[in-house]
Amino acid sequence: MSPGTRIAYLVLALAVIASFLYYYARIVTVIPGRYIVYLDAALVVASSIVVLRALRPVVRGMAGRAIGGSGASLATFILDSVVYFLMAAAVLSLFGINVYQVILGSAFLAAVLGLATQSVLSNLLTGLMIEVARPFRVGDDVFISTATSGSNYMTFQYPVIAPKYFSSDGMYSQGVRGRVVNISLNYTYLQSADGTLTVIPNGNMVYGAVALLGKARASAIRYEVPKSVDPVKLRSSLEGALCAGIQDGENRAEILIDETTLNTYVILIRLWGDMREQAMNRAMAVMEGFRARPMGLNSG
Repeated sequence: MSPGTRIAYLVLALAVIASFLYYYARIVTVIPGRYIVYLDAALVVASSIVVLRALRPVVRGMAGRAIGGSGASLATFILDSVVYFLMAAAVLSLFGINVYQVILGSAFLAAVLGLATQSVLSNLLTGLMIEVARPFRVGDDVFISTATSGSNYMTFQYPVIAPKYFSSDGMYSQGVRGRVVNISLNYTYLQSADGTLTVIPNGNMVYGAVALLGKARASAIRYEVPKSVDPVKLRSSLEGALCAGIQDGENRAEILIDETTLNTYVILIRLWGDMREQAMNRAMAVMEGFRARPMGLNSG
């Protein structure tokens, strides 16, 4: 908007206000005194609505640029609450009602409502914190676990089987894994690889850790290999099939001897990146040539 247009709008607004005040003064002299308070109350309500509609887009735009869409919604809600509270206080004062007594008398009710809506307020404040701090964003792949006893949404699981060959037992935190598709003031929405949509209250996010998985997804496979097969030769063959042209940070491979028994050893192959499926097929072809027995594929 050009400076000339702004000046024109300002002059027009002042003219409208002056005309309104002129006619308001004429009306006041005609209306009986006992009805003036109703006219004043209507003027307060109308002015409050006009001010609110003028400020709402400004506050929404500033908050949206600063802390995101959810924060803009919360800022607008706070603005509405403040303006309506001031409007109600002004109207009550016009009718001779002591606003301070009303506020003090409603303190107990406010405390009861606060306790009743504790979880809702917790979700709102946590949602605002997520918008401000932005530990993760829409589109990020995350794993959300709860590692404290403060939440009953997700719990620990403990190993109950003794250590054995061909498995890795340990304590792990159960949680939810998926891609963040939406973040609102109350909930965070995760979509898993199979399309399942999980809705997590934002209040639960403060009880656990959030692991950012990144774009480089991983796959792993384990093979049991006879000890008659030279591990150096096997590793060399795997490196030739896997590592050529994929060591670029996002796409990479790792080959490890994971376990060993009396007659066999276990090879663990980990692959990261978008090319991991093609690389895994090449690894399987190499291992079949060495008569290795697959022990399971894990894709992340």
